Amino acid sequence: MENVGLRVEAIRRERGLSQTELVAAVLERFPYVRISQQSLSLLESGEVERSSYLVELALVLRVSPVWLATGEGPKITEYLGSDRSIAAIIMHVEKMSEYTREQTFRVIRELARDRLDKQ
Repeated sequence: MENVGLRVEAIRRERGLSQTELVAAVLERFPYVRISQQSLSLLESGEVERSSYLVELALVLRVSPVWLATGEGPKITEYLGSDRSIAAIIMHVEKMSEYTREQTFRVIRELARDRLDKQ
């Protein structure tokens, strides 16, 4: 899939979620995220090419943030069975305080943004 919006839409549909349901799931798990059904729709349609909440979307959709952002590498669901360390990292992140999690996601977003800028 060529762009992040198409990947988000495809995995959302694969998970059987509407845009509204996905937004609700993100907000429930990450209340600090500024996401709306409209912003998700703009991302999926390609009108917006980047999102500040890709990591959170990836965690809710249970896919690799790198795959979601770039289309490179395996989806997390493809290798969770063989690489338990990835699952352990996700579980650790979920147990972090809101502040620590937010700072961690900020760093990951910056790394992903740098990678996208280099493409």
